[in-house]
Amino acid sequence: MDIKVDVNTVKTYLQTWANKLASGWPFVDAKIKQVGQLGVSIDRSGVAVIHQHVDAAGVMHFNVCEFSACEEFNHRTQVLTNIVTQYSLQNSTCVYVLQPGEYQLFLLEAPNVDAHELKSAYSFRTLRH
Repeated sequence: MDIKVDVNTVKTYLQTWANKLASGWPFVDAKIKQVGQLGVSIDRSGVAVIHQHVDAAGVMHFNVCEFSACEEFNHRTQVLTNIVTQYSLQNSTCVYVLQPGEYQLFLLEAPNVDAHELKSAYSFRTLRH
């Protein structure tokens, strides 16, 4: 089975993701931005990897922006390993982009507690479900 991948679509996807990453998503720490960050997305069509860092002047640089088509599930780990090795990205801080089937979202009603207790009340409520 051949998988046809539109390179422009992949580039647009990776650039959009990189822009969101650079805009200061809550999980992005300023110290991490200085060193660089690796983003990985794996789906049925292949492996997408992006690595960026922000220099001392605050300018973002993309070191790696690559998509490797890989239809065989068992080969994706090797494809990712090859990319990481090729660009010397071992031990990089990494963000994995979850695919829709890899997470579950629960909508919870606000518990009837004081504002300072909300976090623990939500945690308790989530554990019960």
